[in-house]
Amino acid sequence: MRDCGADILAELISETAPNSFPRLPVHEGETVFVWLARFDSPSGYATFSDRLTSHPDWQNHLASELDQWLWRPREILRLAATARSHLR
Repeated sequence: MRDCGADILAELISETAPNSFPRLPVHEGETVFVWLARFDSPSGYATFSDRLTSHPDWQNHLASELDQWLWRPREILRLAATARSHLR
């Protein structure tokens, strides 16, 4: 991802410990992986996406291996930083 231009901010995975705070609604028994990346502009993201889809490692190995672990299609959410965000 970094080789293709992603500035990775975080990689997050589900906590598997039992919910010790029952007032907080938590989905148990589901594994979720989320990664957050920052791009300088929408065109920066488009360049990253083009590089990733044409990268030999992604085409020949990584995409298919990732898809084997998923129980539903990958989701990509594009968010914009607010005026007060430290990510600007």
